[in-house]
Amino acid sequence: MAIVINGSGTVTGLAVGGLPDGTVDAGTLATNSVDSAELIDGAVDNSHMAAMAASKLTGALPAISAANLTGIPAANITGTLPAINGASLTGLTAAQMPSGSCVQFASDFDGNFIALNSTAVIDTDLHIDFTPKFADSIIVAQAIVNVYNAGAGATHGNVDIYLNRNGGTFGQQMTLYSGYGGTEALVVGPSPIYFAESQGNTSQWAYKVQIRNVQTASGASHNQYPGYSSLYLWEIKA
Repeated sequence: MAIVINGSGTVTGLAVGGLPDGTVDAGTLATNSVDSAELIDGAVDNSHMAAMAASKLTGALPAISAANLTGIPAANITGTLPAINGASLTGLTAAQMPSGSCVQFASDFDGNFIALNSTAVIDTDLHIDFTPKFADSIIVAQAIVNVYNAGAGATHGNVDIYLNRNGGTFGQQMTLYSGYGGTEALVVGPSPIYFAESQGNTSQWAYKVQIRNVQTASGASHNQYPGYSSLYLWEIKA
């Protein structure tokens, strides 16, 4: 059997039996589908790859990573990638969120009237049972309390508002004063109180708002007029 490689690099004269191990048959060579250059350096051009049947692609492909995407000519990248939106970013856990992120939020609202006729500290209906996800998170609490606070003829109106956390004052009470002069010397409307601090654990603690009339000679009440009082809690990741 004679094998002739002509000037064009084509292998001719190979018998039907193919090479000794049968890897190349006469049909393959007859159609000039593989030339000598491809046999020597192992490079098969695109025109030959295009017609390859899917059944000949066996084995598992590696996972695509940035390292696999280097050196690809721009001409080979076709089509438009979809825009990234919130729906594509699923599975992010609270632990993976960066410092300063709000990992949870809670709120409560209260429109119930309370007449403050004594100097006792009174619980309002603003109450949240709150469990931090992390012991070192900062818990931010804010209450906006609808207060009526009227001074009497010879005394200031004097109302204290408390943020209470698990039985103790959270931060410091807010003291509201009004002037002398009876019912015209008054403070009416929403009054804010707030504080922020790490709880130090992940136990469920009770947060609530309390109010007190310090001067019973004056008049005071909670939710005297329409408008909800509110309590808000944020957990901010450390």
